[in-house]
Amino acid sequence: MGLIDLHTHTLLTDGELIPAELVSRARVNGYTAIGLTDHVDASNLEWIAEAMLRAAEALNRHQTVTVIPGVELTHVPPSQILNWPSALASWVCRSCALTARRPPSRSPLARTMLLWKPR
Repeated sequence: MGLIDLHTHTLLTDGELIPAELVSRARVNGYTAIGLTDHVDASNLEWIAEAMLRAAEALNRHQTVTVIPGVELTHVPPSQILNWPSALASWVCRSCALTARRPPSRSPLARTMLLWKPR
């Protein structure tokens, strides 16, 4: 199994590369899976999450690297996260469905994805 990096950022937040270039460089450096996880808070969750999903869907059609869409909640108090259930739950379900559709041989992480559940 090759290298895996589940914490990367694109130019959509504080990274320096577009998603396709980030994944291309990961492939050249021996990675088999990469998570696109740009920073979000209440102000940008929906558009960043949608951008990560679209990028992963497109890249997974043409790349050998498994691309897993994600987000990094930044400076968000837990009480605020609890108020996001519909947007966050919808995005998490779509992200899991995208990853689960990958053939098992190309998606070693599909079975290990964890969902955070508030208490």
